[in-house]
Amino acid sequence: IIAQRDNSEENVRYWRKEVTVTEEFQNLFNHILKIDEMVHANEERIAYEADMRKPLYSKRIYQNLTLDSIVFRNTLRYTAIMMIAIFIALMFDFEKAYWIPLSAHTILLGTSTIHAIERGMARGLGTILGVLVLSVILLFSIPTPVAVILMGIAALFTEALVGANYAIAVVFSTIQVILMNGLASQNLTI
Repeated sequence: IIAQRDNSEENVRYWRKEVTVTEEFQNLFNHILKIDEMVHANEERIAYEADMRKPLYSKRIYQNLTLDSIVFRNTLRYTAIMMIAIFIALMFDFEKAYWIPLSAHTILLGTSTIHAIERGMARGLGTILGVLVLSVILLFSIPTPVAVILMGIAALFTEALVGANYAIAVVFSTIQVILMNGLASQNLTI
């Protein structure tokens, strides 16, 4: 038995009918009932439904401007850490200061604070291991074509491993970036 009723008090109507539907058509039958309900809805109900389905971006932004919002807290955390990273990069006059905020940003892409801390530790460990591995490779004074091939292999492994094991991917990413920097400056030595 199907019973349908509009929400307004003055317009109450019921539709009752015995319907047997096989399992394969149940989804279609549910859609037909929804369409029938929409077709017979009064104007107030249609206006209410249209208003409820309208995207309210300003309302969403306003609702997230509170410390109870996880989005707002994550934004504050990201902003504070990026400000500190930029301050350190500019204050101490590093040669390639852009790496500091770039590394901070990459670490903060984690989904939670714990994940960001894990990514930070993985990035630190991976960078150290990448520098050590590349230092051993550069002891042999490799020619430019070999460096280009190594850079390509490092790029391949970086992309292949970044989702599976971030720390190992950072090892290859470090090798790739330092080789690229060495090739650009024509200085492939330790």
